[in-house]
Amino acid sequence: YKRAFGTWNRALEKAGLGVHSAWGVSDENLIAELKRLNEELGHVPRKGEMENQRRWSGSIYQKRFGSWNEALTAAGFEPNERWRIPREDLLTELRDLTEELGHPPTTSEMLEHGKFTTQPYRRVFGTWRTALQAADPDYLENYRQSDTDTIPFGSD
Repeated sequence: YKRAFGTWNRALEKAGLGVHSAWGVSDENLIAELKRLNEELGHVPRKGEMENQRRWSGSIYQKRFGSWNEALTAAGFEPNERWRIPREDLLTELRDLTEELGHPPTTSEMLEHGKFTTQPYRRVFGTWRTALQAADPDYLENYRQSDTDTIPFGSD
């Protein structure tokens, strides 16, 4: 592509595809996208939602504003994630959600119903299963099934 078009962005333009460079987008457009997503989703967007589904990745916001939380603040939102969540806060949330659901949450259930994403759990405990075991030391014994029911380990 470099020989034919000079740059990747020129190749994309010639192919009729949009160029998604962070350098060509204004802070105002990035903020407008956060606000649009807030309306669409019904909550302040999480960085992972930007990574998976949106026009610009969360890392572009992080580079432009210094951090994901700074981007949210610039858009007028309260940050929805804390970087250093105390271990006990994570365990309390996991236990509360387990009680609410009647079983340990899967990673999908944590993302849908939990106060935190699964990332802080992986950062602190290494794996989702280890977090579940830390919240309930009898986890394996209590939730291992002898029939074909699924053990709610999440996606680890």
